[in-house]
Amino acid sequence: MAFQLKVSNSLELLADQLCNNITSSHQSVFQPVYVVTQTEGMNNWLKIQIANKIGIAANILFLKPNDLINKVHYFMGGSSSETLSSENLSWLLFKLMGEEDFINKYPSISSYYDNNNPDSEVKRMALAEKVSDLFDQYQIYRTEMIDEWNESPHNIDDNSWQKELWVKAKEITAENFPDKTLVGKKIIEALEKKENTDRLEKSISAIYLFGISVITEYHLKIFYHLSSFINIHFLLLNPAPGIYWFEDISEKKLAFLKRIGKVESDVTGSGNPLLTNWGKLIQDTFNLLFQNDSLLNTYEELQEEEPLQDTLLHKIQYSIFHHENIDTGARISQKEIQDESIVINSCYSPAREVEALYNYLVYLIDKKQESLSPRDIVVMVSDVDMYASYIKAIFDNAPFRFPYTIADESYASSDSISNALNAVLSITEENFTAEEVIRLLDSSFIRSRFQITDPSLIRDVIDEANIRFGMEGKKEDDSVYISWVYGLKRIMYGICLSGSPEFGQGPESFYPIDTVEGHKAQEVIRFVHFAEQLMNALNERKTKRTIEEWVDYVDEILHNFICRRDENTEDDYLVILNQLEDYNSFTELF
Repeated sequence: MAFQLKVSNSLELLADQLCNNITSSHQSVFQPVYVVTQTEGMNNWLKIQIANKIGIAANILFLKPNDLINKVHYFMGGSSSETLSSENLSWLLFKLMGEEDFINKYPSISSYYDNNNPDSEVKRMALAEKVSDLFDQYQIYRTEMIDEWNESPHNIDDNSWQKELWVKAKEITAENFPDKTLVGKKIIEALEKKENTDRLEKSISAIYLFGISVITEYHLKIFYHLSSFINIHFLLLNPAPGIYWFEDISEKKLAFLKRIGKVESDVTGSGNPLLTNWGKLIQDTFNLLFQNDSLLNTYEELQEEEPLQDTLLHKIQYSIFHHENIDTGARISQKEIQDESIVINSCYSPAREVEALYNYLVYLIDKKQESLSPRDIVVMVSDVDMYASYIKAIFDNAPFRFPYTIADESYASSDSISNALNAVLSITEENFTAEEVIRLLDSSFIRSRFQITDPSLIRDVIDEANIRFGMEGKKEDDSVYISWVYGLKRIMYGICLSGSPEFGQGPESFYPIDTVEGHKAQEVIRFVHFAEQLMNALNERKTKRTIEEWVDYVDEILHNFICRRDENTEDDYLVILNQLEDYNSFTELF
């Protein structure tokens, strides 16, 4: 059993190697294949590649590095008891930051949130979330500091506020505290016992780390000890596999070093600037791997795919492959600049970017007669959640339809139960406008729960009732006449008193809205019920609650506004229920 490090400039070649390893070394179809990647998009692509090459992609577990460590810990006899998530830890830190001892001991920190401003608790929660995230990163990137905190918990000075929070949180949560450094140590200690290693070998025959661009010393140390008992395969991408470029520096960094006098002014950079600038993560990863002799000795370059030089794109890829500056390599002609192998569009908004993408795809197929299938097209964006709604709006309503899937999209960015719940909880008295309430009906789950089928009719009726803003409004500034309570009253009286003129007398009189009847009236009545339920939920939200009571409140919102209890099997519905249960399981800590 040992490390294996294989690199290539082609993901297809790395996928071929993965398939060869699976078919040659994997014995039982009932034993999972453990593949470590970093994105859901890579997982989907690998499934297709494995299915095409082997014939079927089954019983393959795609994990993140931390998930794999936790699974190994469990196989080695580690505790299966639930630990605090980073989100739950933030609630505990929120509580600790509100204690008088902490506020008085660290005034420079507590002054940020300990005031009479209405957003003081929001600031305290934001700080707690940031500290919780930092604790999570410290365990990976600053293991020595965490070890020092654990070994000397009582050595706390007036500037060690983070250490004090760490120590107190660990004392309160005991075994439930999510300390990755202890998990790593327990794994290494457990490997010294034969019964544990036998159990590990039966559970995991090999681990494949595919296309990982970032790896830490924490993970590598654990993988090194595991490699004595199971095979650890690194299948990594290297844009210039035949050249040692991992210590080259970019022009930007070179200019900085010249400015501070670390290098001579006549030193010039070499190599391809795209590789040295964009390949920093790859450099850091390989430099860390090469510190381990076992990995360095197993470094193997798979068959290379040298790019051609027939287009502008291929010439740039060729210069990266050979790590040469394109200015000193093959010259680029004006014809190649205009060959459209690289196209740059400057757009004024994300929506326009997606429109430009759609227009370009139509151009490729219609004008250039390109033969493209959906799997030939990959679109990469900086924030998939931000672009997802634009992609759906433009591609789903375009005259020519392109089948597509969106990888790595979170539940909250689609028409999902999570998104609907977030939308309802985001409604407040301050933003209780006609447009915001109608926007809730964009969710198919909310429409289905209240049996609303015609949002355009609802919009017309609301406009007719002149509902604009506010739940009740004030008579002093006449905002009562554009409020929801006043407008809904006019709508309901209009349905009940068809054709009635002004109703009531004096300042309490009003004009009913007589615009709908029959089945349309039933549709409007269902919406009125929805709006009144929403206002009741907002009024109930004003009550101060414990974490457990807030969990009950969210549970009521979920089942009163979005879906019926125990009648939904959507994945994100189960995720929400598990999260609520997760909060309840640790309420005694908060």
